[in-house]
Amino acid sequence: MTADAGARMMAVRDKFVARCREERAQLPAPESVRESDLERIGAAAHKIAGLAGTLGFSSLGEAAAQVDQHIASHVEIGPAYQLYIEELDCLLDI
Repeated sequence: MTADAGARMMAVRDKFVARCREERAQLPAPESVRESDLERIGAAAHKIAGLAGTLGFSSLGEAAAQVDQHIASHVEIGPAYQLYIEELDCLLDI
């Protein structure tokens, strides 16, 4: 990878992390998720799942994909959502 390509990749990663920070600020705590939150949670998880693995955040991508799949399948999201929040917080050093 050239220095220029590396710099571009770092810029994309930085933008992704900033986006994750914004998304995380809007997500409810795992213990206070309501039915009305599921659409917002699903949309955020779907977006993050799509990019996380590509940018080297595979465990976050997998956790986000699980939440997205659970919501789409109308399956309880409790443990999957808890892991997703933990992965986001780890990425963001919260």
